[in-house]
Amino acid sequence: MFELRHRNGVSFFVFSQLEGIPRLVHAFSSRQTDAAFKDAEGPHRVALEKPQLLNALNLDRVEQLEQTHSDAVLTLDEALQRGRGDGLIVTQAGRFAAVRSADCALILVIDPRGSGFCLMHAGWRGNAQRIVEKGLRRFLNLSRADPKSLIAALGPCIRSCCYEVGAEVRREFERGGFPGEKLFRGSHLDLAACSRLQLERSGVGKILDSGLCTSCRPDLFYSWRRARDRGRMWALAGFRAA
Repeated sequence: MFELRHRNGVSFFVFSQLEGIPRLVHAFSSRQTDAAFKDAEGPHRVALEKPQLLNALNLDRVEQLEQTHSDAVLTLDEALQRGRGDGLIVTQAGRFAAVRSADCALILVIDPRGSGFCLMHAGWRGNAQRIVEKGLRRFLNLSRADPKSLIAALGPCIRSCCYEVGAEVRREFERGGFPGEKLFRGSHLDLAACSRLQLERSGVGKILDSGLCTSCRPDLFYSWRRARDRGRMWALAGFRAA
């Protein structure tokens, strides 16, 4: 279940099914997590913008990217050199990463038998370019994990109830080989279904979904589509060192 937690005066969401994984830290922020936070321009490789959340989780630093709605999923070493992309792969304990969004899907994939994980930011462009499949392929090659042992968690994102797109968007998905009848309801796109389809095709053993729509819940989440919000939600993860 996707549940609200409160720690040191800070509120954030977690998947309760992930809380029993040894040494794992994960959190999905809401607009209440740090009301003063607004996304700034330019690259974001060190998360100093949300000190309240980091303090609540007892973290000093998390790594980020300058997100560009691409299909690029990088290791942390690559991220420090290039700094631009929409996914991060971490294969060692003691290092933490985050991606951010105000409608796009935030996806966390964990290897519970090791210390590896992959975080991805997937809007319609990234999904149409199969960022989830590409990111998982890289993660599996680097971690040597069994895909059946992986757990994927889909955070809040804009859902098909609120996400109307143009015909050109549907054409992009169908040109990329996606089944339009499964992802579209009329002119409404289901981002979560698109990400889930790629997770299933990659053989992920368990998929968790928050089921929440960022546009439907202005009390909890920022939404660019609904209100042109400049605030961003975070998906943050990492394994503490033993």
